[in-house]
Amino acid sequence: MAEPMGPPPAGGDESRIPLIVGFLTATTILSFLCVTTRVFTRVKIQRDPGFDDALIVFAEILQIINYAFIMKSTSYGFGRHVYYLHPLDEHKAVFWNFISNPFAIVTLALPRLAIVMFISRVVGNTRKRQMWILYFLAVSMILFSCLAAIFLFVQCDPPSAAWNRRKPHKCWNPDILANYFTFVGAYSAFIDFVIAAYPVSIIFGLKMALRRKVEISIIMSLGLLACICAIIRTTKEDINYLDITYSAVDIIITTTAEINTLQICACIPTFLPLINKLRGHDPWTSASHKRSPFQASHSGKTPNHKPSGSWRPLPPGAGSGKGGVGDDMDGEDVLLGRLGGSGTKVEGGGGGGDGMGVDGGVPRRGIRATTEVQTQWEAV
Repeated sequence: MAEPMGPPPAGGDESRIPLIVGFLTATTILSFLCVTTRVFTRVKIQRDPGFDDALIVFAEILQIINYAFIMKSTSYGFGRHVYYLHPLDEHKAVFWNFISNPFAIVTLALPRLAIVMFISRVVGNTRKRQMWILYFLAVSMILFSCLAAIFLFVQCDPPSAAWNRRKPHKCWNPDILANYFTFVGAYSAFIDFVIAAYPVSIIFGLKMALRRKVEISIIMSLGLLACICAIIRTTKEDINYLDITYSAVDIIITTTAEINTLQICACIPTFLPLINKLRGHDPWTSASHKRSPFQASHSGKTPNHKPSGSWRPLPPGAGSGKGGVGDDMDGEDVLLGRLGGSGTKVEGGGGGGDGMGVDGGVPRRGIRATTEVQTQWEAV
């Protein structure tokens, strides 16, 4: 135990280590399972992994590293009052918690960019201006987060004074860093609200049943949970540095909750093809696709002509090159075709028969037109 520093804490030697270990372990495992399910769905079922999946996986790796460092800090007493810790244990507990901070800060930013990229898959090229705004918000969040991580290491001279204030040092006014982290927290909450609300505004403009609109809107707006976590985390930024091993527990809990909530919310919308498959549906053809007015009806076999792939003709004007969600397409068919990759896989070329999509030679996911026809005949 350290030399007495004033009167002992009112609650005595209270330990919040079980809370840290239990909450972080449970939420990190749940997040890991969701990320694993997402990767399985995109790689094995859809066979269409993207850069957004790589971002989610990278963020999960950073979160696991963050989790490991925090667990290491609890082994030295992080979660107990400084008053009851040996000075060496106090130093190591604060050090390992401090080292975990950059990983947590960067992890908070990456899933937001992955969510924006996923939204971009859904809306296609029809709303470029709005998507540029979302990309700007997500990328700027990453930049602000990286600056926050850098500020942690340059706030003191020498840098080691950030986790060991017993040695001679010169540090910034604590209000500078506190105000910056408050700004980043508020900005992240704003971004979470925007990227959760934007898809809902699109979904309710599509031509589909109201019940389906509500279901998909709920799935796409789960990011509001992360917004709530960001608001709570921002209100917990006040830390008593004289008893940091105990007073910083709330910020650890709320930060971990926000990280894992972001990861989970970013993964759930990609589960739809897996859910269809488990329910016995073809992951490439959902029930809504069968009801689509633009779905070809094959009541009998046509031995002489068949398209090379799963034929789903486009309505007039759908191959104009805009892509994404448009008024000339069946809204539900398009959205579910892109939301989680439940689209139709078609081989062959676009209007020019060059093996590319309908966007001027640029391959696209989802519904694609084809002019390629295979002709078969038998000699009689």
